[in-house]
Amino acid sequence: MAVRLVGAEGEDLVRRVLHRFKGYETAEPGEFLRDPRTLLLVAEDADGVVGWLYAYELVRPDGHRAMLLYEIDVAVEARGRGHGRALVEALLARARARDHFEVWVLTDSDNDAAAALYKAAGAKSSKQIMYTWDLRE
Repeated sequence: MAVRLVGAEGEDLVRRVLHRFKGYETAEPGEFLRDPRTLLLVAEDADGVVGWLYAYELVRPDGHRAMLLYEIDVAVEARGRGHGRALVEALLARARARDHFEVWVLTDSDNDAAAALYKAAGAKSSKQIMYTWDLRE
């Protein structure tokens, strides 16, 4: 198993990933991949890409940086083999290398698999509540 960063040259790979994991028939990942404050990682094994993660670097007004892990997914047939943990650890390593003060992620309170993954990778849960505005309504 290997985890690798996908750069601007990986548009075709990301289109395939988005089709496999999200069902998207079309996608234009170029702008995302060229943005220096975004990160997309893939986990691969002998079967090809079996997982992916993307995140955003957030810069605060005081100059400190944090990383938001926005989405992670591992193919059902590849779960339980360490791919999710490897993706999270690769993200944490990149955040440390860029001197981020924290990495954070939101998940549904009933997503037991995600909670187990994040705890296994050393995360601590929070009592915060998230509010959202759906701008498509």
